[in-house]
Amino acid sequence: MNHLPIDPAAHSRRAWLPCPNCNHGHDCPQCQNNHNCQIHWQYLLKTAGTRVSLQCPTCAHLWTVDTTHARRREPDVVATVPLGGHARDVVVSPGGDHVYATTANSVSVIDRAHHIVANIPVGVDPKRTMVSADGSRVYVTGYDGSMSIINAVDHTVRTVGGQASTAEAISPHDNYVYLVHNQGRNCWVSIISDDGTTATVVPVHSYASALTLSPDGGRLYVASSKPRSTYQHGHGSISVIDTATFTLIEVIAMQFSPDTIIVSPDGSAVYATHYNENAISAIALASRCHTLIRLDDAPLEVAVSPDGDQLYVTNLHSVALIDTATNVAESLPIGDLPRQLHVSSDGKQAYITDFGHHCVRVWDPSTRRS
Repeated sequence: MNHLPIDPAAHSRRAWLPCPNCNHGHDCPQCQNNHNCQIHWQYLLKTAGTRVSLQCPTCAHLWTVDTTHARRREPDVVATVPLGGHARDVVVSPGGDHVYATTANSVSVIDRAHHIVANIPVGVDPKRTMVSADGSRVYVTGYDGSMSIINAVDHTVRTVGGQASTAEAISPHDNYVYLVHNQGRNCWVSIISDDGTTATVVPVHSYASALTLSPDGGRLYVASSKPRSTYQHGHGSISVIDTATFTLIEVIAMQFSPDTIIVSPDGSAVYATHYNENAISAIALASRCHTLIRLDDAPLEVAVSPDGDQLYVTNLHSVALIDTATNVAESLPIGDLPRQLHVSSDGKQAYITDFGHHCVRVWDPSTRRS
């Protein structure tokens, strides 16, 4: 995102906060004492309550910061839940009563007090975890193509076979699980019923790497790239499937290969990560306008707040917070190797798996604490 230079004489458009990307303002006594230094100021682009969007006049870095915690670069820990093994995926039940986190051979059930209340062994090497719309079932897909279906009440497990998938999603309203498969040049989406049987399949274009559903479940978006040997540096696309008829209705072309995708809560935009570009694409579905948001790190997964105002991105070594109104990104040092991220339905808790420390970190986005 680029901004035209702002008049340096316009004090009403300045802010006196240190830049997180360079040394501008970090070692100045006046700045550290919250005085209006005449040298170390930042361009003020936008204000929203205590949150301000800034641009550094020295390095041109863009970021958004909550002035309540403006000088606290390391977030405080609210809760860290050790899992006893490498943390893989994490998901929250619809009501927020339980969090399900997977390790190499089990699913840990975490309650609201951040205590592990059960460890459920599963017969798969866990890849992705999903919870049904009513919270009664937990689905764990394995790298071998099998899927474990967990009863959320008595924690009994039933495992069914299948074909290996590259991405998974679950409907927000009905009983369908969607899996995408790639076999040579053949790529397709399987629609799986709640009992584990395949209802139907839909062919899609090229190598499919991710999929997500619209909030109403009416549209399935499938991210695709060139064949695996070349897709990292090529163009990509997003296939749109009508879930009422299970038919492909549109293909949206993209400049860069999309790795993971998510839809905004109001269904107006799709966000796609580009690992090799250190960037995210924001696609307005009404106009098909594409906006590229640059990051300081390589993005792995993206989540969106329930109100759609913020994106949360897990990168190789950080978490990025993006203001969707300005597309300004702020990097937060949360954990060592943050991987999967899930936000509760009320937006008050974000759960991040830290692969490096074998734990789940709990972050409250409303107070900027983790």
